[in-house]
Formats: sequence, C-alpha cells, structure tokens
Amino acid sequence: MEEIVGNNNLKKFRMEYQGIYKALVASHKNEQALINDCKVMISKIWDNAQNVKSAIRMAANEVDKITELQRRVKDEQSKVSSRREEEDDKRGTIAVLQAEISALDKKAGENHELEEQVKLKQLQNEYGELMKLKEDQQQRQELQRTRERALLDEKMSGEKKVHAATQEIENMHDQIR
Repeated sequence: MEEIVGNNNLKKFRMEYQGIYKALVASHKNEQALINDCKVMISKIWDNAQNVKSAIRMAANEVDKITELQRRVKDEQSKVSSRREEEDDKRGTIAVLQAEISALDKKAGENHELEEQVKLKQLQNEYGELMKLKEDQQQRQELQRTRERALLDEKMSGEKKVHAATQEIENMHDQIR
C-alpha cells in the first residue's frame, strides 16, 4: 500500500483525473444551462408564432368585414341610383301635370264650366300628392346618402386596421428572423 501511495505516476494520474473530472462537471453544468436557455428560447418562439397566427386571423377577419362593407356600399349605391331615377320620373310627371293645370286654368278663365273646375281640383290634388311623394323621396335619398357615408367611414376604419395588423405581422416576422 505504501508503494501505491508514494507512487508519483499514481499522483500524476490522480491529478489529471481530478482536472478532467472538474472539466466534465463544469461542462455538464454548462450543458444544463444551455438546455434551459434553449427551452426558454423555444417558448418565446412558440409565443411569437401564436401571436403571428392571431394577427393573421384578425387580418383575415378584417378583410371579410371590408368585403361585406364594400358589398353593402354597392347595394346602397344601387338603391340611391334607383331612387334618383324614380325622382326624375316623378319630376317629369309633375311637369306634365303642371302643364295640364296651366292649360286648364286658361280654359277655366275662358269657360266657366263646372266639369272643368272639378277636373282642375282633381289635378291640383294629384299635384299636391306628387309633391308629398317628391318630399318623401328626397328624405329617403338623404337617409341613403347618410348611410352610404357611414359605410364608407366603416370601410376606411377597417382598412386602417388591416394595414396596422399587416404592419404588426411584418414586424413580428422581422423579430423572428
């Protein structure tokens, strides 16, 4: 035993072994720390990927909303266009009736026949009704225009949200890289 304890080769081997053992222990600790850092990094990457998915889903929803708003705007524009055509038709009818009233007024001045006066009153009543219809049409048109402006405002707001979401997605892609 004294031979083994006093052996220089064994001491040298023991010193080398202890150095290698310490290096192995330090290497193992560094490896564990690296594994933990990798787990944290993977978790961050996963979170960012989830955020990107959410942003893409939100952008798709906004695109759907914009499409729906565009459809509604087109519908409202077609309604306004048809109302304008109706109004033009009614103006033509009013002009014809006014001409008839003028002609009847001339005849009423020339002939005082009771039948023509009755017809004149009927025409005047029709004229009054048409004027009421015209006013109603104008009110409906104004309402349609107000709705159209509101829909355009919603569309612009939606487009701004989509643009902001797209920017956010691009920023997240840049961060991931």
